[in-house]
Amino acid sequence: MGRPTKKDEIVQEEFISEMANEIMKWQKNGLHSNLQRVRGDLKKLFMHGARDDGYKMARDLDHMGWDCDSELVEILDCAWVSEDRALSKAIKKWVIEEGIKPAHSIGDFVKYEHKKNEELQFEITSINVDQATYRLTSEALGHIREGDKRQGTLGFIVPFEKIDTVDERVATTPLFEKE
Repeated sequence: MGRPTKKDEIVQEEFISEMANEIMKWQKNGLHSNLQRVRGDLKKLFMHGARDDGYKMARDLDHMGWDCDSELVEILDCAWVSEDRALSKAIKKWVIEEGIKPAHSIGDFVKYEHKKNEELQFEITSINVDQATYRLTSEALGHIREGDKRQGTLGFIVPFEKIDTVDERVATTPLFEKE
């Protein structure tokens, strides 16, 4: 089984369930206090639309007969957070069930296709085992190290399966100058 995505049914079900529970707290005894109806309306809402504009989503629910207010708009504005949380939960379960382990360690040098047809060398500076991701850092791209006083990004978060090992000759070339 491959890495879960936001389009997977299990992720969408978890997402809809979390959003429905939030809306049930908002709409205690109103027109839409039936959990199954709320879930059904949310499935219709999220089937085609973006999850980052609470006002637009509230307008769409209004067309379905909902009585929307600013509090519901705020709940809908955070839909993308609920969806990310559902995906994260599914990935964590996948990692456990599939026995996914990192093939590389912090400090290893790896290849990653940063842009189409541009494969660069990066250093692994962090590993998130639960999400099966590495943080890849390259000073050449302006990345900074954690704790650096300069402002900037710490690197890219990349799934384990997207990484290639750098050959030994290149792997010994430091990406950051020693201070």
